[in-house]
Amino acid sequence: MITQELCGIKIQVNFMNNFENTDIDDIFLKNRIVCINGEINQENTREWITSIVELEKDKVQKPIKLMISSNGGDVYSMLGLIDILESCRKEIHTACVGLVASCSADLFIIGKVRYMTQNSTIMIHDVARTFFDSDRMFSYQIKDEFIELTRLHNIFTNLYLNKINMKKSTIEKLHKKESYLDCNQALKLNIATDINFNIFDWFEKT
Repeated sequence: MITQELCGIKIQVNFMNNFENTDIDDIFLKNRIVCINGEINQENTREWITSIVELEKDKVQKPIKLMISSNGGDVYSMLGLIDILESCRKEIHTACVGLVASCSADLFIIGKVRYMTQNSTIMIHDVARTFFDSDRMFSYQIKDEFIELTRLHNIFTNLYLNKINMKKSTIEKLHKKESYLDCNQALKLNIATDINFNIFDWFEKT
């Protein structure tokens, strides 16, 4: 029996004797699960990409599964992670556990199948809320920042349009504020596709 807290939940899993000393991250990886846990930054993203590439390169023709519990973080690190996932030939499944907020919500919608637990929450807002601070900038910096934020906003808008077929007016409405969605609201908007997620369904039966 192995017990460890991961993605905000305590997990107990029974494994055969020869797996008793296996690291918990290896156990998840053996079941094709990558945990996107905590802040999205360059260091964490590098580790996640390493795991994703390993699963993409193996001969097992099964989905790569991302279990996400994150408040968000660095937008550019997240976009790099999305680019890697979009390059994968294997199907991507995502699961929201606890809170998936800010840019991690954009990562969540990459999944072809998007799971949520009954008590999980997704928070969506505009990218401008993450790093725009006009009080500390010169006028030329504000102009450059506005151009970049507009570019990023268009990237995320197209992501929602292409991945979940959401109306542009609905996307704009969600981005106007910090929009908190429970699993039923997310399902209605097609942000989630399944709201009865059980983590143990993702583990191979032994």
